[in-house]
Amino acid sequence: MDKKINDKKRFIISVVAFVLVIALAFGLYTMLKSDEDQGFVDNGGEEDVKTMIENFSITDKDGNEVFIHDLKGKPTVINFWASWCPPCKAEMPDFNKIYKEMGDEVNFAMVNMTTSSRETEVKAKEFIEENGFEFPVYYDIDGDVANTYQINAFPTTFFIDKDGYLVAYAFSQMSEESILKGIKMAKGEWVEPVE
Repeated sequence: MDKKINDKKRFIISVVAFVLVIALAFGLYTMLKSDEDQGFVDNGGEEDVKTMIENFSITDKDGNEVFIHDLKGKPTVINFWASWCPPCKAEMPDFNKIYKEMGDEVNFAMVNMTTSSRETEVKAKEFIEENGFEFPVYYDIDGDVANTYQINAFPTTFFIDKDGYLVAYAFSQMSEESILKGIKMAKGEWVEPVE
C-alpha cells in the first residue's frame, strides 16, 4: 500500500514539475523559425534563464540502464521517436548523417518510445537494422520518460548543453539545417534568430 502511495506521489510530483518546466519554457523562450516553420524553440539567448533536464533512465540495446545525466560533459541531442511514425522515419537519415559527422563531439540519444504493442523493442531494432542507422538507440520500455515529459507527439527533440540544461526543442519533424542549428545552440554558439 505504501509503495502505491509513494509511486502515486512521485508521479504527481513529476507531472507538476513537467508542467512547470513547460510553462517556464513557453513563457520565457522565443520562437525561432526555420524555412519549414518547424516549431523550433530556444531560450532567445537568455544566459540567465536555464532549465535543467530532469534525469531519467533509458535502456540501451544490450538491456543496460543508462541515465541521461550520464551523458553530461558534451552537448546532447535527445530524439523521441517510434518506427510507425512517418515524420520520425523521414528525419532519421538526417540524424544519422549528422551523428556520423559529429558523434565524437555531441552525444546522441535516439529514444524509442517502446510503450505499447504498436511499438516493441523488436520492431524498433528491425527498423534501425533495415535502414543501417548507426546512432545510439535507447528504449523507454516502461514508459517512464513518456510519462515524465508527457511526450505524446512524435518526433520530439531536445537539445541539451554540456551541463544538462535544455536550450532548444522541437515537437515536429526537423530538417538537417534545424538539427544543426539546435546543436550549435547546445554547444553555446550564437545563432541568429529569425524574425
